[in-house]
Amino acid sequence: MKSNNALIVILGTVTLDAVGIGLVMPVLPGLLRDNSVKIESLSLLPDVSTGEIMLWIWNALIVFVTVIGMEVIAALAHKYIMHGWGWGWHLSHHEPRKGAFEVNDLYAVVFAALSILLIYLGSTGMWPLQWIGAGMTAYGLLYFMVHDGLVHQRWPFRYIPRKGYLKRLYMAHRMHHAVRGKEGCVSFGFLYAPPLSKLQATLRERHGARAGAARDAQGGEDEPASGK
Repeated sequence: MKSNNALIVILGTVTLDAVGIGLVMPVLPGLLRDNSVKIESLSLLPDVSTGEIMLWIWNALIVFVTVIGMEVIAALAHKYIMHGWGWGWHLSHHEPRKGAFEVNDLYAVVFAALSILLIYLGSTGMWPLQWIGAGMTAYGLLYFMVHDGLVHQRWPFRYIPRKGYLKRLYMAHRMHHAVRGKEGCVSFGFLYAPPLSKLQATLRERHGARAGAARDAQGGEDEPASGK
């Protein structure tokens, strides 16, 4: 049960983000347009209709579902695009990084541009594109914290999880980087990681004696995965 605590925290964070965005964004444009609004005229309990409340709930649900869906889309893109015809960009992520950035970061730029476009189109009246874009943005934040920060240590401080689901995420991605080249890798998700024993078995089946790389990856916990 304890090993699932981090997963519960991640899902809880996504839920709170979705609810918060769903509550704030419907009223934000009106507040920004009406410069004459006085602080003292704002009510802590605004008189809103049932329809407005339901719309907020729908918007928050769209954000939440988008975040969950993005993990599926990202895992498929990682496996079939980044480790397929898009390997030219992704190769830089499987090699020692020189400097603060790598060519693979262009994928993040593409997804960010898409989310900005969706938010813009939604703001012009094409509901619910803005909420899908908000969900993509929330997923991008989680991706940065888990993948770029936790696994590849691309932040100012150093933290390596020693137990629980965060360790499972960390070690699963290390096993992904234990294989040289784009073929035969495991664990393509970023927020979900299969059981480590299953990943080890898959590596042994695919690579035989070379599966020791996975054991080396699991044993060398103090070294960040390649791409660092």
